[in-house]
Amino acid sequence: TNPLIKDLYQRKDGKLFETEDFYANPSDFTCKLKQYCTQADMLITGHSWSNGFPVLLGKEDFKEDFKPKVVADITCDIDEPIACTKRPTVIGDPYFHYDPTSESEISQPKEDSIWVMAVDNLPCELPKDASEDFGAEFMKHVVPELLNHQSKMIDRATIAKRGALNTPFEYLKDYVRH
Repeated sequence: TNPLIKDLYQRKDGKLFETEDFYANPSDFTCKLKQYCTQADMLITGHSWSNGFPVLLGKEDFKEDFKPKVVADITCDIDEPIACTKRPTVIGDPYFHYDPTSESEISQPKEDSIWVMAVDNLPCELPKDASEDFGAEFMKHVVPELLNHQSKMIDRATIAKRGALNTPFEYLKDYVRH
């Protein structure tokens, strides 16, 4: 049994959780995420969800004992499985305010409102940021070394030189013979 799934869902009839049963009969299960939301200040989700599976957090779940003031719904499925995700947001305007009482987006935050970040292309943005940072570091540290023909760093990173294994990689000679 996948412990993460078992920790998030339970059978409605109280019987023992079985992963295969959950995937075969999702309507027989309910989500336990609400119980964790009585302790957390922020909820960040990156779930996989399909129609017919239990709702993670319904409209009523936000009305009492819901502590997080920020919900970052990376999956960004509108209305379900997380009811406060009313619309997608964008990187330039990444959040909106959700009012649990009216079950709707509001223009200004109030005491019990929740900040919802639902940037639907966020998973694409993260690799972009990582690539930009890697590229900047590569240009700063590696390119100058590539232009330096006496670079010890490039020599240590070079696997083969002049048709033979470079000294730091001679341990690979048995693999090269095959």
